[in-house]
Amino acid sequence: MTLAVDNPIVNSPFEEPSSYWDYKEGQPVLAGGRRPAGYYLRPRTRGPQLSMFEEEFVPLDMVNPIRERVKAWREKGYPAVESMVLEGMNVNTPGANYGASIRGLS
Repeated sequence: MTLAVDNPIVNSPFEEPSSYWDYKEGQPVLAGGRRPAGYYLRPRTRGPQLSMFEEEFVPLDMVNPIRERVKAWREKGYPAVESMVLEGMNVNTPGANYGASIRGLS
């Protein structure tokens, strides 16, 4: 069973994630979309250590809906944001590359 992957980073830090590593039957598989926010909970046992595949995934119920709302807000062109703020963020159109001016790409 291999848990490691050769190229673990599959997304840009300046764009919404489009894929992530998931584990199916103990093997890493590249999955599309954004990974659900959550954590793994290990049951309390007194015996030997459990593997990560025996842990329970607990979703963060508030985070995932917030991500969807922010995505929709960006796709609508950042409504209710002052133009001066958008200029500072270098956002002129929906889907613009947020942070480009910080990286010197504008």
